[in-house]
Amino acid sequence: MSVPLPAWASKQAPSGAVEDEEDVKIDYSENAAFQNYSSPSSIRLRRSLHPPSLPSIRRSMIRTVFILLDLSSCMSSPSTHLPPTLFSTVKLTLINWLRDFLNLNPCSSISLIYSNNSSSTLLSDLTSSLPLLLSKLSTLKQSQCEGSCNLKAMLNMVDGIIPTMSGYSLPEVVVFYGGIHIQQGLGKIPPNILKTSLNIISLESEIYALRNLTTLTTPSNYFVPMSRTHLTSQLKNLLLPPTCSTLKPQMVDYGFPTLKNTPCPQLVHSDSGEAKFSNSFYECPKCSTLVESIPCTCRTCGLVLINVTDLSKGFRSIHPIKQFKEIKTTEPCKACGEVEEVMVECEGCGFWFCWMCDEVMHDYLHNCPGCLLDE
Repeated sequence: MSVPLPAWASKQAPSGAVEDEEDVKIDYSENAAFQNYSSPSSIRLRRSLHPPSLPSIRRSMIRTVFILLDLSSCMSSPSTHLPPTLFSTVKLTLINWLRDFLNLNPCSSISLIYSNNSSSTLLSDLTSSLPLLLSKLSTLKQSQCEGSCNLKAMLNMVDGIIPTMSGYSLPEVVVFYGGIHIQQGLGKIPPNILKTSLNIISLESEIYALRNLTTLTTPSNYFVPMSRTHLTSQLKNLLLPPTCSTLKPQMVDYGFPTLKNTPCPQLVHSDSGEAKFSNSFYECPKCSTLVESIPCTCRTCGLVLINVTDLSKGFRSIHPIKQFKEIKTTEPCKACGEVEEVMVECEGCGFWFCWMCDEVMHDYLHNCPGCLLDE
C-alpha cells in the first residue's frame, strides 16, 4: 500500500510522484543528470564521481568496517529524493554494497549496529560471511523505525569493540543518519573513534555537527545524497581501502583449509557462532577445528581461514586498474564490437572500449583484457 506524501513534501515532489512498495526498483525523475543512464552527460558524471586511484599510496588489505544505521521514526517517512522511504532505500543499497565490498575485500570484516528508541543494538558481530550479514540485514523491518537515533550510544559501542581488534587494520565507521538534527547530542567523542576513518552519510540534509565530526578524523568523508543513484555512486568510493600511512607493515598468518565431506555428520562452528552438525566443513590446518564456511577466523586458535582465490582478490585494491581516458573514434569497441558516443582508451595497451565495457572492467573485472593479452 502506498504511503501519502506530507504537505511539505508534496510541494517539492516532481510531476507523477512515485508511490511504490519497499525494495522495488523505482524510476527517479527528480534528477535530470541521472535520468538516462546511457546518456553522455550521465556517463561522464559517473566517471567524475570515481577519481583515479594512485597505486603508490599504501593501503591495507585487511579492513574492519562498522556500519551504523539510523532506525529512528524519520527513516519510515516518505522521501522525495530517496523514495519511497529512507529505510527501504538504505537497506537495498546496503545489500548491493555489501556484495561488492566483500568481493573486492575478502579479507575484511563488517559489523552492523543500529539505533532506535534512543538505544543502540549490535545486529552483527565482526564477520566476513556475506550470507550471515545479509540474513541479519533482512531481519530489519520498517516497523522497527521508532523513536530517535542515539548516535552517541552507537559510537560508544564501537569504541568498546576497537580495543579487542588486531592492530594491523585501521577501523572504519560508516554512518547512515536520517534525521535533520541530533537530539541526544554527541558530547565528548570517544578516543578510539578519533583514530578511525569516519564516513557519515546524512540522508536528509547537511548537519553541521556531523560535518564537523568528520574533520576530527583522517581520512574521513561526509556527503548528502541527491538520489539513490548518487548514493550508490558515492558508496563505491568506500570500496577502495583508505590510506594507512600510520600503520606499520605486519606479518599476518593465514590458513588455507580444504572442503571435506563425510558420510557421518560432524559438530562444526557455524557462521552465527553456534555449534551444528554438518556433513561438509573446513578443517583449520593449525588446530583442526571444524568450521562451516570460510572466510572466517578460527574460534579456537584465532587463525584467519580463507580461500586462496579470495586472498588474490584482495590485491585488486592494492593495485587497482587505472582510469581510461576519453577519446573520439569511430572504431568499434575491442571487447563487444559496439560503437558508442563515449569511447575510452587504456593507456597501457592502447585498446579502446565503449563506456559500458569500461564500467564492467573497473567495477567487476578489475583488469584490462588488452593488458592481460600483452602479458
